[in-house]
Amino acid sequence: MRLEILDLGGNFLNNSIFSSLADLTSLKALHFNQNRLNGTVNVQGLELLRDLEELDLRGNQIYKFVFPKVFKGSRKLNALYLESLKNIDGSTLLESLGSISSLKKLDLSYSNFRRGTMTTQDLILDYSSLHISILQIVGAFTSLERLSMKNCKLSGILHHQGVPNFKNLKFLFNISFFQMITPMAALEILSLSTCGLTGTLLNQGLCKLKQLKELYMNNNDLRGTLPWCSANLTSLQLLD
Repeated sequence: MRLEILDLGGNFLNNSIFSSLADLTSLKALHFNQNRLNGTVNVQGLELLRDLEELDLRGNQIYKFVFPKVFKGSRKLNALYLESLKNIDGSTLLESLGSISSLKKLDLSYSNFRRGTMTTQDLILDYSSLHISILQIVGAFTSLERLSMKNCKLSGILHHQGVPNFKNLKFLFNISFFQMITPMAALEILSLSTCGLTGTLLNQGLCKLKQLKELYMNNNDLRGTLPWCSANLTSLQLLD
């Protein structure tokens, strides 16, 4: 029988588990959530898992991944779940994942970063605490299309010259500072739901989003009308 899904969540496994995966070459999904993986993790055992598509490591405390110098395994890996990381250097973690060129979805929600380059299309930072400077690093993700930051706690100041250029971003969820919006020319979906917005909604770059198709602003304390320039949003199909 070819084993395609292996779920070892909540079994108190440690970093050495990756060294015992060599015979599971047919795996497509591997779940190690809520175990005792921590610190620097050597994932040489993934070398032979050529069909692996999903890796779930939620609830562990991994600071860094170490891959073989010439890493040929897991070329199909497109989803990596790393939620609930606490007090780690986001730059070191993200840079260590650079060997996974196929990665499309990276979930780092409920994490707390001290201060991240790699390629991914879908980055999730929901309910995380992070310094605003990490957005400059995220802005360098040239293939990033979807960024979710629901209920994030941001600290620090992002000066105008440091605003990242998310030129390929199409989906942005729940981010509450408008100074980032202007460079996002490709943005198609913008959710500002439950962002604590109050008063009158000003332009602040919103009307330059010519490709915007969906705009969500529910669960805020906004008053008045939309900016007059919102008539420029000719692609808008849904407003909530």
